[in-house]
Amino acid sequence: KIFRLLTIGIAAAVFAACTSPATNTTNTANSAPPQNTPKQAAAESKPGTPGMSPTETLKALSHAWAKRDVEAIKGYLSQGTLERLEIGAQEQNKTSDEILKEKDGAPFPKLPELGAEAIDGDNATVEVRNPETREFEKLPFVKEDGRWKVALDIYLDNLDAEMAEEMKKAENKDR
Repeated sequence: KIFRLLTIGIAAAVFAACTSPATNTTNTANSAPPQNTPKQAAAESKPGTPGMSPTETLKALSHAWAKRDVEAIKGYLSQGTLERLEIGAQEQNKTSDEILKEKDGAPFPKLPELGAEAIDGDNATVEVRNPETREFEKLPFVKEDGRWKVALDIYLDNLDAEMAEEMKKAENKDR
């Protein structure tokens, strides 16, 4: 829950104010920093290169953030995420580029341990281990223009729905 709260906090600061059963699943557990592979090198010059898996996209996003490569970071984020980023930046009287250059401005400054990747059509998830609870949480991805993009907007919408459901259960329990 702490990891979730931290993620919400970071996402809220950046963006402030899942899929059906998988048809393709692979286990890609990895907590090491991204390696400089040919796909990684291509990703650095062209974010979200076609053919990159969701897991590779997440690794490339983390690598781009470490370099503070704002254009590359944006290339790995879904359109919905970028729209939320713009709204959050405007509310803070900043640009999205300024937000992404801040120390805690971009998601996944340190790549967490990754688990299974599940792809279902143009939607996917990658399991990301919560360092506090050691449990995996599913991070959603969407395919846009043939490239996998991290969908933090969907993640936040899912968290909002979960929190609303938990509050509803708590209210019903108190009755």
